[in-house]
Amino acid sequence: MKIISAINFKGGVGKTTIIWLLAKFVAIKYQKKVLVVDIDSQMNLTLDVHFDEAKGRFNKEFESWYLQHIKNKRTFLDALKAFEYGKGNFFDFPINATMIYKMSEKLHFIPSSDEMYWLESDLSNRDRIKNFIKIFLNKLERTTNFDYDYVFFDCPAYFNALTHSVLSNSDLIIIPVNPDIFASTDINEMLEGLSRRIQPLPPAKIGVVMNKAKTMRDVYLTPESKKFLKEAKQAKTVIEHKGISIEVFDSCVPEKGDIKKAMPTEKFPQEFEECFEGLWSKLKGLVE
Repeated sequence: MKIISAINFKGGVGKTTIIWLLAKFVAIKYQKKVLVVDIDSQMNLTLDVHFDEAKGRFNKEFESWYLQHIKNKRTFLDALKAFEYGKGNFFDFPINATMIYKMSEKLHFIPSSDEMYWLESDLSNRDRIKNFIKIFLNKLERTTNFDYDYVFFDCPAYFNALTHSVLSNSDLIIIPVNPDIFASTDINEMLEGLSRRIQPLPPAKIGVVMNKAKTMRDVYLTPESKKFLKEAKQAKTVIEHKGISIEVFDSCVPEKGDIKKAMPTEKFPQEFEECFEGLWSKLKGLVE
Protein backbone atom coordinates (compact mmCIF):
# COMPACT_ATOMS: atom_id res chain seq x y z
CA MET A 1 0.00 0.00 0.00
CA LYS A 2 1.45 3.34 -1.09
CA ILE A 3 0.32 6.65 0.44
CA ILE A 4 0.05 9.70 -1.84
CA SER A 5 -0.96 13.09 -0.47
CA ALA A 6 -1.63 16.47 -2.05
CA ILE A 7 -1.03 19.76 -0.29
CA ASN A 8 -0.45 23.44 -0.97
CA PHE A 9 -0.80 26.18 1.63
CA LYS A 10 -2.20 28.41 -1.09
CA GLY A 11 -5.87 27.74 -1.84
CA GLY A 12 -7.45 27.57 -5.27
CA VAL A 13 -4.61 25.71 -7.04
CA GLY A 14 -6.76 22.68 -7.88
CA LYS A 15 -5.33 20.32 -5.27
CA THR A 16 -8.65 18.56 -4.68
CA THR A 17 -9.43 18.14 -8.38
CA ILE A 18 -6.01 16.66 -9.16
CA ILE A 19 -5.97 14.16 -6.28
CA TRP A 20 -9.48 12.89 -7.03
CA LEU A 21 -9.11 12.55 -10.80
CA LEU A 22 -5.70 10.93 -10.34
CA ALA A 23 -7.19 8.38 -7.94
CA LYS A 24 -10.12 7.74 -10.28
CA PHE A 25 -7.78 7.36 -13.25
CA VAL A 26 -5.64 4.76 -11.45
CA ALA A 27 -8.73 2.84 -10.28
CA ILE A 28 -10.44 2.81 -13.70
CA LYS A 29 -7.53 2.70 -16.13
CA TYR A 30 -5.23 0.35 -14.21
CA GLN A 31 -7.84 -1.46 -12.12
CA LYS A 32 -5.96 -0.74 -8.91
CA LYS A 33 -7.69 -0.84 -5.53
CA VAL A 34 -7.77 2.78 -4.39
CA LEU A 35 -8.92 4.56 -1.24
CA VAL A 36 -9.33 8.36 -1.14
CA VAL A 37 -9.52 10.19 2.21
CA ASP A 38 -10.73 13.78 2.58
CA ILE A 39 -9.14 15.35 5.69
CA ASP A 40 -9.90 18.95 4.73
CA SER A 41 -12.41 20.70 7.00
CA GLN A 42 -13.69 22.68 4.00
CA MET A 43 -15.02 19.35 2.65
CA ASN A 44 -14.50 20.40 -0.98
CA LEU A 45 -13.82 16.86 -2.12
CA THR A 46 -16.74 15.42 -0.15
CA LEU A 47 -19.04 17.97 -1.78
CA ASP A 48 -17.63 17.81 -5.30
CA VAL A 49 -17.83 14.06 -5.82
CA HIS A 50 -21.38 13.63 -4.53
CA PHE A 51 -23.14 16.93 -5.11
CA ASP A 52 -25.89 17.05 -7.72
CA GLU A 53 -25.70 20.63 -9.05
CA ALA A 54 -29.02 20.38 -10.90
CA LYS A 55 -30.92 19.42 -7.71
CA GLY A 56 -28.70 21.39 -5.33
CA ARG A 57 -28.10 18.45 -2.99
CA PHE A 58 -26.10 15.25 -2.46
CA ASN A 59 -27.17 12.23 -4.43
CA LYS A 60 -29.71 10.35 -2.36
CA GLU A 61 -27.70 7.18 -1.82
CA PHE A 62 -24.66 9.02 -0.49
CA GLU A 63 -26.76 11.48 1.53
CA SER A 64 -28.51 8.62 3.35
CA TRP A 65 -25.20 6.84 4.03
CA TYR A 66 -23.44 10.03 5.14
CA LEU A 67 -26.13 11.08 7.63
CA GLN A 68 -25.98 7.63 9.22
CA HIS A 69 -22.19 7.82 9.13
CA ILE A 70 -22.28 11.03 11.21
CA LYS A 71 -25.06 9.85 13.52
CA ASN A 72 -23.24 6.62 14.39
CA LYS A 73 -19.99 8.50 15.01
CA ARG A 74 -18.14 6.44 12.43
CA THR A 75 -16.19 9.31 10.88
CA PHE A 76 -12.46 9.59 10.35
CA LEU A 77 -12.36 12.27 13.06
CA ASP A 78 -14.12 9.97 15.54
CA ALA A 79 -11.41 7.37 14.92
CA LEU A 80 -8.71 10.01 15.43
CA LYS A 81 -10.15 11.14 18.76
CA ALA A 82 -10.39 7.54 19.95
CA PHE A 83 -6.76 6.97 19.00
CA GLU A 84 -5.60 10.00 20.96
CA TYR A 85 -6.79 8.42 24.22
CA GLY A 86 -5.55 4.91 23.45
CA LYS A 87 -2.26 3.36 24.45
CA GLY A 88 0.53 2.16 22.20
CA ASN A 89 -0.81 0.93 18.85
CA PHE A 90 -4.20 0.12 20.36
CA PHE A 91 -7.31 2.26 20.33
CA ASP A 92 -10.83 1.18 21.08
CA PHE A 93 -12.62 2.07 17.87
CA PRO A 94 -14.30 -0.37 15.45
CA ILE A 95 -12.43 0.43 12.24
CA ASN A 96 -14.11 -1.54 9.48
CA ALA A 97 -15.84 -1.25 6.10
CA THR A 98 -18.75 0.80 7.51
CA MET A 99 -16.42 3.83 7.52
CA ILE A 100 -16.02 3.59 3.75
CA TYR A 101 -18.32 4.63 0.93
CA LYS A 102 -17.87 2.52 -2.19
CA MET A 103 -17.85 4.70 -5.29
CA SER A 104 -17.16 1.53 -7.29
CA GLU A 105 -15.57 -1.85 -6.71
CA LYS A 106 -12.09 -0.34 -7.15
CA LEU A 107 -12.60 3.20 -5.83
CA HIS A 108 -13.48 3.76 -2.16
CA PHE A 109 -13.91 6.99 -0.24
CA ILE A 110 -13.75 8.26 3.35
CA PRO A 111 -15.40 11.71 3.53
CA SER A 112 -14.59 14.66 5.74
CA SER A 113 -16.95 16.28 8.24
CA ASP A 114 -17.47 19.86 9.39
CA GLU A 115 -16.23 18.90 12.88
CA MET A 116 -12.74 18.91 11.35
CA TYR A 117 -12.82 22.69 11.85
CA TRP A 118 -12.30 22.13 15.58
CA LEU A 119 -9.55 19.54 15.22
CA GLU A 120 -6.74 21.56 16.77
CA SER A 121 -8.74 22.71 19.79
CA ASP A 122 -10.09 19.18 20.42
CA LEU A 123 -6.72 17.43 20.37
CA SER A 124 -4.33 17.61 23.30
CA ASN A 125 -1.77 14.88 22.55
CA ARG A 126 -0.28 16.09 19.25
CA ASP A 127 2.87 13.98 19.56
CA ARG A 128 0.81 10.79 19.65
CA ILE A 129 -1.18 11.80 16.55
CA LYS A 130 1.95 11.54 14.39
CA ASN A 131 1.61 7.75 14.31
CA PHE A 132 -2.14 7.73 13.68
CA ILE A 133 -2.24 7.35 9.88
CA LYS A 134 0.00 4.31 9.67
CA ILE A 135 -1.79 2.52 12.52
CA PHE A 136 -5.24 3.47 11.19
CA LEU A 137 -4.51 2.16 7.68
CA ASN A 138 -2.92 -1.04 8.97
CA LYS A 139 -5.97 -1.73 11.13
CA LEU A 140 -8.31 -0.90 8.24
CA GLU A 141 -6.53 -3.37 5.99
CA ARG A 142 -6.68 -6.15 8.60
CA THR A 143 -10.40 -5.71 9.29
CA THR A 144 -11.62 -5.22 5.72
CA ASN A 145 -9.20 -7.30 3.59
CA PHE A 146 -9.54 -4.64 0.89
CA ASP A 147 -5.79 -4.70 0.22
CA TYR A 148 -5.48 -1.20 -1.20
CA ASP A 149 -2.76 -0.54 -3.75
CA TYR A 150 -2.89 3.22 -3.16
CA VAL A 151 -4.34 5.57 -0.57
CA PHE A 152 -4.75 9.21 -1.64
CA PHE A 153 -5.15 12.01 0.91
CA ASP A 154 -6.61 15.43 0.15
CA CYS A 155 -4.91 17.63 2.78
CA PRO A 156 -6.11 21.06 3.95
CA ALA A 157 -4.36 24.27 2.92
CA TYR A 158 -2.81 24.57 6.38
CA PHE A 159 -0.65 22.51 8.71
CA ASN A 160 -2.07 20.73 11.75
CA ALA A 161 -1.43 17.55 13.76
CA LEU A 162 -3.34 15.35 11.30
CA THR A 163 -1.57 16.87 8.28
CA HIS A 164 1.71 16.14 10.06
CA SER A 165 0.71 12.50 10.47
CA VAL A 166 -0.31 12.14 6.81
CA LEU A 167 2.80 13.79 5.36
CA SER A 168 5.14 11.97 7.75
CA ASN A 169 3.79 8.64 6.52
CA SER A 170 3.40 9.47 2.82
CA ASP A 171 5.42 7.80 0.08
CA LEU A 172 4.75 10.72 -2.27
CA ILE A 173 3.72 14.33 -1.67
CA ILE A 174 2.16 16.16 -4.61
CA ILE A 175 2.37 19.96 -4.68
CA PRO A 176 0.04 21.45 -7.33
CA VAL A 177 0.93 24.91 -8.63
CA ASN A 178 -0.69 27.27 -11.11
CA PRO A 179 1.01 28.99 -14.07
CA ASP A 180 1.51 32.35 -12.40
CA ILE A 181 4.22 34.39 -10.74
CA PHE A 182 3.72 32.44 -7.51
CA ALA A 183 4.55 29.04 -9.06
CA SER A 184 8.18 28.96 -7.96
CA THR A 185 7.69 30.86 -4.69
CA ASP A 186 4.86 28.48 -3.71
CA ILE A 187 7.23 25.54 -3.96
CA ASN A 188 9.95 27.25 -1.91
CA GLU A 189 7.53 28.42 0.78
CA MET A 190 5.85 25.02 1.01
CA LEU A 191 9.07 23.10 1.50
CA GLU A 192 10.58 25.75 3.76
CA GLY A 193 7.51 25.52 5.99
CA LEU A 194 7.42 21.72 5.98
CA SER A 195 11.15 21.44 6.75
CA ARG A 196 10.57 23.43 9.95
CA ARG A 197 7.71 21.15 11.02
CA ILE A 198 8.68 17.68 9.81
CA GLN A 199 12.04 16.24 10.72
CA PRO A 200 13.73 14.75 8.90
CA LEU A 201 12.51 16.20 5.59
CA PRO A 202 11.64 14.89 3.15
CA PRO A 203 9.66 12.00 4.61
CA ALA A 204 8.63 11.16 1.05
CA LYS A 205 9.33 11.82 -2.60
CA ILE A 206 7.99 15.20 -3.72
CA GLY A 207 6.42 15.93 -7.10
CA VAL A 208 5.27 19.29 -8.45
CA VAL A 209 2.37 19.34 -10.91
CA MET A 210 1.26 22.40 -12.87
CA ASN A 211 -2.52 22.65 -12.90
CA LYS A 212 -4.75 24.96 -14.96
CA ALA A 213 -2.01 25.20 -17.58
CA LYS A 214 -2.99 27.35 -20.55
CA THR A 215 -2.64 25.59 -23.90
CA MET A 216 -2.79 26.34 -27.60
CA ARG A 217 -5.01 24.10 -29.73
CA ASP A 218 -5.54 21.98 -26.58
CA VAL A 219 -2.06 20.48 -26.99
CA TYR A 220 0.84 22.91 -26.62
CA LEU A 221 1.58 25.06 -23.60
CA THR A 222 1.37 28.78 -24.20
CA PRO A 223 4.65 30.74 -23.91
CA GLU A 224 3.43 32.14 -20.59
CA SER A 225 2.76 28.69 -19.10
CA LYS A 226 6.15 27.48 -20.39
CA LYS A 227 7.81 30.42 -18.68
CA PHE A 228 6.28 29.62 -15.29
CA LEU A 229 7.05 25.90 -15.68
CA LYS A 230 10.69 26.81 -16.37
CA GLU A 231 10.78 28.98 -13.24
CA ALA A 232 9.38 26.09 -11.21
CA LYS A 233 12.20 23.88 -12.51
CA GLN A 234 14.73 26.53 -11.54
CA ALA A 235 13.27 26.49 -8.02
CA LYS A 236 13.78 22.70 -8.04
CA THR A 237 17.51 23.21 -8.63
CA VAL A 238 17.78 25.54 -5.63
CA ILE A 239 15.80 23.17 -3.41
CA GLU A 240 17.88 20.13 -4.36
CA HIS A 241 20.99 21.99 -3.17
CA LYS A 242 19.41 21.81 0.29
CA GLY A 243 19.35 18.01 0.07
CA ILE A 244 15.64 17.67 -0.78
CA SER A 245 14.72 15.41 -3.70
CA ILE A 246 11.99 16.95 -5.85
CA GLU A 247 10.59 16.49 -9.36
CA VAL A 248 8.79 19.10 -11.48
CA PHE A 249 6.78 17.33 -14.16
CA ASP A 250 6.38 18.39 -17.78
CA SER A 251 2.97 16.66 -17.79
CA CYS A 252 0.55 19.45 -16.92
CA VAL A 253 -3.19 19.45 -16.29
CA PRO A 254 -4.77 21.85 -18.81
CA GLU A 255 -7.15 24.64 -17.90
CA LYS A 256 -10.61 23.45 -18.93
CA GLY A 257 -13.87 24.68 -17.49
CA ASP A 258 -15.47 21.25 -17.48
CA ILE A 259 -12.83 19.47 -15.39
CA LYS A 260 -14.81 20.00 -12.16
CA LYS A 261 -17.88 18.50 -13.81
CA ALA A 262 -15.90 15.30 -14.34
CA MET A 263 -15.47 14.70 -10.61
CA PRO A 264 -18.84 13.10 -9.73
CA THR A 265 -19.14 11.05 -12.94
CA GLU A 266 -18.60 7.28 -12.89
CA LYS A 267 -16.34 7.23 -15.96
CA PHE A 268 -13.03 8.98 -16.35
CA PRO A 269 -13.37 11.89 -18.83
CA GLN A 270 -11.73 10.96 -22.13
CA GLU A 271 -10.45 14.48 -22.82
CA PHE A 272 -8.19 14.29 -19.75
CA GLU A 273 -6.88 10.76 -20.25
CA GLU A 274 -3.70 11.73 -22.08
CA CYS A 275 -2.50 14.27 -19.53
CA PHE A 276 -3.27 12.00 -16.55
CA GLU A 277 -1.59 9.07 -18.30
CA GLY A 278 1.58 11.14 -18.63
CA LEU A 279 1.28 12.42 -15.07
CA TRP A 280 0.69 9.00 -13.54
CA SER A 281 3.60 7.42 -15.42
CA LYS A 282 5.90 9.97 -13.76
CA LEU A 283 4.33 9.73 -10.30
CA LYS A 284 4.28 5.94 -10.34
CA GLY A 285 8.01 5.97 -10.99
CA LEU A 286 8.51 7.84 -7.72
CA VAL A 287 6.41 5.58 -5.51
CA GLU A 288 7.23 2.13 -6.87
